[in-house]
Amino acid sequence: MIPQPLNVRFPSTPRHATRARQAFRVYLALLHLDARMESDLESAIGEALANVIEDAYAQETFFELRCNLDHASLTIEIENHGRIGGAEHKLDRPDASRDFGLNIMRALVDDVTLLKDGRLIRLQKTVKGAKRRRPRRAAKTAAMPEPTG
Repeated sequence: MIPQPLNVRFPSTPRHATRARQAFRVYLALLHLDARMESDLESAIGEALANVIEDAYAQETFFELRCNLDHASLTIEIENHGRIGGAEHKLDRPDASRDFGLNIMRALVDDVTLLKDGRLIRLQKTVKGAKRRRPRRAAKTAAMPEPTG
């Protein structure tokens, strides 16, 4: 059984970014991936969440975390519902250092896409090792004879 898509909304605070990571870990546990892939995905989402919180924290707004497994493709979206600040809101760092988090994400997943003027980060990863849960079979009892023929 494939897990239901995850769609949760949190206030744009560091504390709630931690809660979003916890929700993501629960979702990952349902996929039964190997430890390395889980670690890579958690690191990628951590970078994405850090970007969202950096952009939206002072605005008292919210962000959404959406995850969906379709066949062997895991799509993770983090959408900032605040506004993206202009030049006055950018940190005084060279542009190359601001891309460091995106470079980390790109190294850990198959595709990173920025949409909606950077307010939506979409991560995609092929997860061939995802195990689909099968429904449990009813236990056989002595009172129930084996079918014949």
